[in-house]
Amino acid sequence: MTQIILKDLQQIVVEKLQLRATRKGRNLTEELKAILEDAASFESVAPTTETLSQTRERLEKVRQKYEGRTFMNSTELLREERQQGTEKFSSSTKKKND
Repeated sequence: MTQIILKDLQQIVVEKLQLRATRKGRNLTEELKAILEDAASFESVAPTTETLSQTRERLEKVRQKYEGRTFMNSTELLREERQQGTEKFSSSTKKKND
């Protein structure tokens, strides 16, 4: 495994990270690994030199992984949730004004 050394971190940053780790039941090293792994997961897995055929192969693997699954359209759920939030906000504002 590779090791990374960070220098010149502000003490407040270290303290906040330690608090975050404690809240999640981890030690500082485990929390830093989790943060870095999470951040890296959003990066592209395809190297810039990937060929078209390699991209197609990777796409086919993803298709196979999700084959047979159906995914619902969440537009209506989001619309309902926004409407409920608007109604809650309107009723709480109305109560404050009464």
